[in-house]
Amino acid sequence: MRRGSRNALCKFLRHVFAGCYYFQDRYAYALRLHLNERSLANTRRLLLNQTCFGADFQRKGRLILPIVVAMLLDVVLGDPKTIPHPVVFVGTIISFWERVLYTGGSMRAKGVIFCSAVALTAGGAVFLALKLAAALHPYIYDVLNVYLLFTALACRSLKDEAMSVADALAVGGVPLARVRLSGIVGRDTSALLEDGIARATIETVAESYIDGVVSVLFYMTAGSFFGCESLFAWLFKAVSTMDYGRL
Repeated sequence: MRRGSRNALCKFLRHVFAGCYYFQDRYAYALRLHLNERSLANTRRLLLNQTCFGADFQRKGRLILPIVVAMLLDVVLGDPKTIPHPVVFVGTIISFWERVLYTGGSMRAKGVIFCSAVALTAGGAVFLALKLAAALHPYIYDVLNVYLLFTALACRSLKDEAMSVADALAVGGVPLARVRLSGIVGRDTSALLEDGIARATIETVAESYIDGVVSVLFYMTAGSFFGCESLFAWLFKAVSTMDYGRL
């Protein structure tokens, strides 16, 4: 590659993540318009009244403040390293139901039951956690809701991991690029050359960008019309995580 492939990889990554920040800017712009119409205190009151735990159904979906905060946290912080990540809990649920259900018999029927069980368990856990938080204090609900939204996104972590591969290739460090690539793909990277590393990175970013950013934002936005944006996001994350098997 050599140089052409490296440049193509870097250009691809710049365009992909520029698109993510564009959508974040659109959310922020919409939020500023809304805050110009209402006071911050009134905005927060409507936000609390608009959840599925105390819903004001006449204003569903108009407030996107939790989603905006979650997106900004993802851009600034990326995935949390020192506190539990909900996807680990989802992985535990998947492993549990695999052990319970996959013991022989019709795999197709058990697959349907397995998918339903994982989604219901994960969704139920999120619902009960938010319900309990709302009962304890509105601020506790706010924090938990934003945290669940924030951890459902993976734009910053995906960008950092992919750019680390591109940076290694930029200085000709193929062995280092292979090691870094192995952290974001499931295939064997030991025999890949520069062209193969660039292609694998692009394929992984394209797939993970849909699963970890675009689709999550879609389900968050859809859930906001019912005041359950974090519940919708984690129902999707639970289903999409099943692709990866045990965590």
